[in-house]
Formats: sequence, structure tokens, C-alpha cells
Amino acid sequence: MEKYGDKAKQRIKDREKAIEFFSGDLYATKTTGIVIDDVKEHYAKCSLEIHEGVQNAYGGVMGGAIFTLADYTFAVSSNFNAPQTVSTSSQINFLGMAKGKKLISQSTLIKDGKTNAAKLFFREAFFIDASKIELDNLDSPLIFGLVEKVSEEGYKGEELQEWIPVYGRLLEIFNIKRTLKAQEVGKLKQDIYSRENEIKNPANNNKLIKPRLFNMYLWLIDHYIASKENVKRIKEIVLSIKLLDAGLYKRFIE
Repeated sequence: MEKYGDKAKQRIKDREKAIEFFSGDLYATKTTGIVIDDVKEHYAKCSLEIHEGVQNAYGGVMGGAIFTLADYTFAVSSNFNAPQTVSTSSQINFLGMAKGKKLISQSTLIKDGKTNAAKLFFREAFFIDASKIELDNLDSPLIFGLVEKVSEEGYKGEELQEWIPVYGRLLEIFNIKRTLKAQEVGKLKQDIYSRENEIKNPANNNKLIKPRLFNMYLWLIDHYIASKENVKRIKEIVLSIKLLDAGLYKRFIE
């Protein structure tokens, strides 16, 4: 028999597998009769054909059945392509009697309180040293999705890791910005100067230097914007990006 802890570690990414997995919730699927109609990341749609097993003595639908439908829909949406998630608090307001032959429930993520903190954390980590991040040990849908997008660009291995923070910024995934301290700005400018000299040397591995330099440019631009620096400084860095990679420059300014 599979242990509960083993199931909790599973990550469900396929619609059909999700339906199969959550059919194991027998109270919702067998006893109550709930069906999953659709499921994808941060969304699920479930329905319940009204039958006598969920009706009260007056013929109306039991509040518990309606709550089960809502709770089950939340469980499906929040656990699709994500670590095991449970609700710590739930509330339902009955505004009227359920009518018709079928009840439909939809669950959509409105706000993830941890997302912004995670975006900033990962952007900082990749900026410090992308090569030291062990992607295989991460349990983050945010990074998994970003890795897939960068892979589609044809990058792999070390090169892929160096491009992750660049595409994270270009695709507005790493869209949390902050102003840098004076000491950080000074070091960033020194590092940019060093990388610009390194990339001119054909003996160096420009496949790794290029994304690192690109990432530094993006950090400096975001700092200038956040600190409301002179537009001229921003344009100078944007021009450097254009000279570094005209294709990515177009994606940046779009």
C-alpha cells in the first residue's frame, strides 16, 4: 500500500492523471457524486448532478453537499502541478436555494501571498550565482515553468541556468524590483565593466558571460527606474543591451 507521505510528494501535471488521482477522494466522488470537468494550473471546474443522496427531507440540496463540492474543487485546483496544499480556514454563505439539476463549482487562484516573496528570493539567488542553484532540488512551479520556457529557446546545462534570470525578467516572471544600496550599485558597475572586458576576449566562454552581463544590465536598469535616476543613464544601458544582443533587445523594449 502506498503511504500517505508518498502521495503527498506527488506532483500532478496532467489533466487525466489529476482526474484519476482525485477519484481517490471517495467521499467526494463516490458518496457525493462529484465529477471533475476541467483542471489546469490554478483552476478547476467540478460539477454535481443532484440526486436523492444529497437532498434533504424537503427536496433541497444539503448544505454539506454544496460545501463538499466547493471544498473538493479547491483541492483539485490548488494541488494541480503544486506541492500538497490544504485549506486552513473555509467559509461559505448560502444566498439562496440551489436550483436546477446540476451544481457547478469553479476555483481560481486570485492571489498567492507567497508568490512575490518567492520571485524576489529567486531573482536574488540567480543574480548572486546562477550556477550554484540546484534546479533538480527545487520544488517550485514558478521555476519549473521558467526552465521550460528557457529550454524552448534551445539552451541547456550551465548556459540554461545563466539565462533563467534574464528570461525571468524579460517574461515579467521576475517582476519584483528593488533599489540597490550604494555599495551594491558600485559593485554591480565594477562587475559590468569586468564582464564587458571579458566578453571581448575570444578565449573566454562568451556563452556564459553574455547572459551574466545581460542580467547585470537588467538589474542596473531596474535600480535606475526604482530610484528615479536620469533617463539618460537608462538609455545608455539599453544601448549596451542592443549591442550585446539585438534580438533580445527587441524583446526587452516590446
